[in-house]
Amino acid sequence: MTLSSSFRFLLFIVISVLFTNAHEHHETNETTDGDATLEPIDGILLAHIVSMFLAFAIIFPTGMVLGLSQSRWHVPVQIAGSIFTTIGYFLGHAHGGREFSSNNIHSLFAPYLIYLLICQVGVGAYLKLHLTSGPNKWFRPLSKKFHKLVGIAIPVIGYIQMVFGVITTNVWCRGENLVQCLAHFIMGSSFIAYGIFLILMLRLASGWLQRKGKSQDYYDSWMIMTWGFVNTFTEHRGN
Repeated sequence: MTLSSSFRFLLFIVISVLFTNAHEHHETNETTDGDATLEPIDGILLAHIVSMFLAFAIIFPTGMVLGLSQSRWHVPVQIAGSIFTTIGYFLGHAHGGREFSSNNIHSLFAPYLIYLLICQVGVGAYLKLHLTSGPNKWFRPLSKKFHKLVGIAIPVIGYIQMVFGVITTNVWCRGENLVQCLAHFIMGSSFIAYGIFLILMLRLASGWLQRKGKSQDYYDSWMIMTWGFVNTFTEHRGN
């Protein structure tokens, strides 16, 4: 199977995920808004969690850095991440055991992440065709910028979705605990994100740093400053 045909096949799989929204999810009317039943997590739901963790915590961040460094492994790694995401998405609609209310934040946020992934796969397939004539002279550069921005955004948004999954599974951040709960997640996530970013940049993006003519400290400073603004204006107690 050629690379372009692989992209078309993968695009078909990811688009098919969109139509599973019409499939009945294992939600229950016996829970209140945002709550979960007390049944244990079954094997299918556990497989969903593992698949999504591998995709958004390991594979996509690695693929993003490989893309920035223009590595030949970028496309295979991103394809693997998309396959794990597709498998995990279907598993999330097939589990038994613990059930969740229909309007929990994890379920509501999931379609937006899938739409973003569909766009990323579609644009990636277009770029691999290497079309440069006609309207492609101006459309291709715009597509490359869009592909780069979305590639950076997917690990971040995927991490947010994983946090929503943890919150939904454990019924956290409810009622008066919401503000303090968010403060802990924001602060903890900032350290996690910084650590992952630093490790990936140091190990995989040396070529990209050289082309940019900037040191690792430059990007570290921007990340620390950004998280400082977030923590300053969001981590406060409220009623």
